[in-house]
Amino acid sequence: MNTAVYLRRVVEIKQWLFDFMTYPYENKNLKRLSKRFSKFWLDMFTFLQDPTVPWHNNLAERMIRPNVIYRNRSFGNRSSRAAEAHATHMSLIQTLTLQKQNVNEFLRTTFLAHRQGDDAPRLLPILSAR
Repeated sequence: MNTAVYLRRVVEIKQWLFDFMTYPYENKNLKRLSKRFSKFWLDMFTFLQDPTVPWHNNLAERMIRPNVIYRNRSFGNRSSRAAEAHATHMSLIQTLTLQKQNVNEFLRTTFLAHRQGDDAPRLLPILSAR
């Protein structure tokens, strides 16, 4: 497809979405949807301008799947504090896995550094898709 045609279509899609979210709807569901679009509409089509950004969220879905299975099998957490701790642990494990670091070694090193009063090892910075 011609680049000029592609860019024109991207502009048309964004204009259509802008028109949709600024229309004065009576229906409460359409109002809610247009309000949500107004919050996220600038980021919704990043994948159209940046080919490195996937158009789907399959990776994110696959990454949270083990947590969903765990939550379903264990009947969830018994407190909000436990839920926060679980979310933090799972986030740490996923981050280390994505960075191809050994989870057990990182946790062992971190624990020993903490016990000895040393600085704990740090995670690598997450690079933004933008």
